[in-house]
Amino acid sequence: MNFLKKIDILYIATLVFLLLSSFSNFLFSGNVYWIIGTLFIFIIAIIRKSFTKKDVTFFMVLAVVFMVFVSTRDIFINSLQTIFLLSDGAYLVKYILFAYIYVVLLKDQAPKYIVLVTVHLTVISFFFYFLQLIGLGQFIHDIPIMLNMPPSAYQDEGYSNFLIFGITLNRHDYANSGFLWEPGSYGCFLLIAALLNFLTNKFKFDGKAIILLIGMFTTLSTTTYLSAMILLLLAYRVRVPKLNPWLLLIIPAIVAAFLLIPFLWEKIAKSYDSDAVDITRLNTLEKFYRRQHTQIPLGRFSSMYLINDFFGQKLFLGYSNKYNDVLNRKNDVNISNGIFDFMARFGLVGLIYLIGSFLRFCYGYVQRPELLVYCGLLILTMNFGEPTLALPITIIFLFWPFMQETKKKKDPLPQNNIN
Repeated sequence: MNFLKKIDILYIATLVFLLLSSFSNFLFSGNVYWIIGTLFIFIIAIIRKSFTKKDVTFFMVLAVVFMVFVSTRDIFINSLQTIFLLSDGAYLVKYILFAYIYVVLLKDQAPKYIVLVTVHLTVISFFFYFLQLIGLGQFIHDIPIMLNMPPSAYQDEGYSNFLIFGITLNRHDYANSGFLWEPGSYGCFLLIAALLNFLTNKFKFDGKAIILLIGMFTTLSTTTYLSAMILLLLAYRVRVPKLNPWLLLIIPAIVAAFLLIPFLWEKIAKSYDSDAVDITRLNTLEKFYRRQHTQIPLGRFSSMYLINDFFGQKLFLGYSNKYNDVLNRKNDVNISNGIFDFMARFGLVGLIYLIGSFLRFCYGYVQRPELLVYCGLLILTMNFGEPTLALPITIIFLFWPFMQETKKKKDPLPQNNIN
């Protein structure tokens, strides 16, 4: 019953926020659900008088700068049609405004509630993941049909999602996708929650941290595993700030694990080789996947190469939020590299601004340059896989001052000098 005592209106708002941010269920398939979810959180914020003049001014300035940026880029540099500018404007309303309203509602309580709800969803995923492992994947896959739920926003062969759990038959039979569309994307959500938990509890390995780490293990995702190593190294360096012999052993141990565990280095090498071949035969793959009524599933490296090759110098400012419409005119592909997906949308300039905002949030808890480097490596590594950088779960860091509003009055984590 302690679980029920933790459920309040802010918990429900966070649950709505995470489910809408996941891009995995029927809530994302139509603007109606998104509008209802946004209005729900907005009304709560109004009732609780969460908005201040400072909050509104911050968003208005950001919105003006954003629209000036995309308008100048779309019209004068990329010479795009109006539909592309409208798509960029829609992103401001559907993603950035949504993230802003949520952060304004919860402010410095946002990290705590994101961790709490993610932990509860992770525990739920363990149950369905167990059923999946014992051969009941088809039963899980059919749950949305049995409940007569609308189709999911994410469409892929064998994929099914019923809000709190998703599964892709014959592709991720032994991996836990949680409430996301894919194990790697689920790993990103777990990593963000784990980092927020560490930052707010002074890097204690409490029950929440253990649950989230176990959740990462069940994803069987290479990028999640590599990112988890960085997260654990960050936690170690916070807890043991002085250089010591153990650190000299830990780093070689991580490198050895990376090279010797087949799941890591061998999988990455095979993925690179496979992507190198796929990028040369897109027309052949197009014919095959068209018969399957699905997109060509590009890997991390082939996604990076294709976007970089197609857009080239335009990646500095980005092309458009609707870049897929242009990219897919020749071959209908499914991009799976979050970094280059974001750069295609908003360029290297946008990526630097978002990562900078994320690091400024982290700086409220850890000030040592070494620790901030780990934070930067963490968000880049985990988003080298599935495209979650552009989702509201990451966009919330644009509003880092609100999430730290009361934290600034408290002492940050102790920053011992390195001897």
